Amino acid sequence: MRQAIAKTLKINMLYVRTALQGVISPVLSLRVLDMRVLFLDFDGVLHPAKSELAAERFCWLPLLEALLAAHKDIAVVVHSTWRYEYRDEELRALLGKLGELFVGSAPRGPREQAIESVLQSNKGRLTSYLVLDDAPDEFTQGKLNALFVDGSVGVSDPAVQKAIAAWLASSASNP
Repeated sequence: MRQAIAKTLKINMLYVRTALQGVISPVLSLRVLDMRVLFLDFDGVLHPAKSELAAERFCWLPLLEALLAAHKDIAVVVHSTWRYEYRDEELRALLGKLGELFVGSAPRGPREQAIESVLQSNKGRLTSYLVLDDAPDEFTQGKLNALFVDGSVGVSDPAVQKAIAAWLASSASNP
């Protein structure tokens, strides 16, 4: 299934110089039109931000999986700091069922800038996107379509689930 998704999306990595680090960093470029993207943080979104117990890691992932189950047109891009510690293959595995929707991670650098790089390199290809994060202070410009969650409850918060469902419904393709 993963190979079919990768083949369908025709993922292509571009390399750009990040302004802050001055290093070459990959930017995900999707070659599909009319795609919806969910930019995903892990800590504070999929498990408590201050979680130190391994058993708590990804404890809310099944909730997000359930919300996205009927929406196979969603591409998941990880912008979590976990992208510094884990390769894309490992991130895909950590995402369980959502791994089927995983298309890559944002480039190195501040979250807002990394997400904007992905959006810029895919301009005209995306119909909609949503950033899920628990750190509004990481997003200073306020230009991104972001849903900021309480890091102690993440996507387990019914209001957050309702907001995600509303985004999914409002951005769905009309046949």
